[in-house]
Amino acid sequence: MNRVRLSVGSIGLWVLIALGAFTQCATVEKVPDAPTRSDEEVVIGLLSDIHYADAADRGPRRFRLSLEKLSESIAFFNERGVDMVVDLGDLTDRSPQDLKALLPILERVEAPLYHVLGNHDFARGCNVGERMEALGMPALYYAVERGGWMFLFLDTNDIATYTHPGDRNRRKELERMKSDIRAVGRGHDRNWNGGIGREQMSWLRRKLCEAGKRGSKVVVFAHHPIYPHSDSNCLNDDRIVELLTAHKCVKAYINGHLHPGNFGVKDGLPCVTLEAMVEGGDRNAYALLRLSSRGISYEGYGRALTHELGNRDF
Repeated sequence: MNRVRLSVGSIGLWVLIALGAFTQCATVEKVPDAPTRSDEEVVIGLLSDIHYADAADRGPRRFRLSLEKLSESIAFFNERGVDMVVDLGDLTDRSPQDLKALLPILERVEAPLYHVLGNHDFARGCNVGERMEALGMPALYYAVERGGWMFLFLDTNDIATYTHPGDRNRRKELERMKSDIRAVGRGHDRNWNGGIGREQMSWLRRKLCEAGKRGSKVVVFAHHPIYPHSDSNCLNDDRIVELLTAHKCVKAYINGHLHPGNFGVKDGLPCVTLEAMVEGGDRNAYALLRLSSRGISYEGYGRALTHELGNRDF
């Protein structure tokens, strides 16, 4: 899959500057020099919850400043020569039209760029097919392979109040998921959360079995968290955790959605929630994921924390 290369030109960015979209400045923080890389290493740049909107600040969310934060993170990824960049969802906050301001910035990514959609990417008036086409997404969930690694990009909006209106089968699945949550009092049956439906779960199971048989290592990317528990978790988080921890080929689960960030290890599986770029005033948040045959590491920059992921059956 090639990185995003779209028709929107850099002129649009200068128009935004002229209109004052960059009147707020992000804090530029000194980052350490890049460590020496081995030929086998795969380095992935991570972004999440940009939530750009041409709108006034709300609390810690500085919507317009997300354009500059995104530019800063992409410049960092390009300087470090990452092998790919992953956006974990919620590029825009409310209006589908706001994506136009982001596309010229995303064009600067020099590595393949992959996306999953977040709940805000399904905002009222959004044509999901057009958004996927603009972002170069082959499907709502898909797999990418590179150098002995399989990367699985999930659609955790598959079953939700805000997607697939009129689909009775999905609506039944949604009610079952929410009923299961209420039965045990876990409290994350919120309208901003989604789940993975039967068809996608079957696909995920097949891909994990395929990876296991071939000896591939797997990293899973999604928008909603599955562990530790929070009120923002995927609706059927327990089923997903059960499936992923049963397959030792899965080395990490990386997501966004929960803006403060989070981290936990479940039965040896590290689960990382990247902090939201839109939060934190003028401080940015992005990360690097380093993969090799010897192990996996996660480095946070700006407000994003660094986590020790361990080496699950390397």
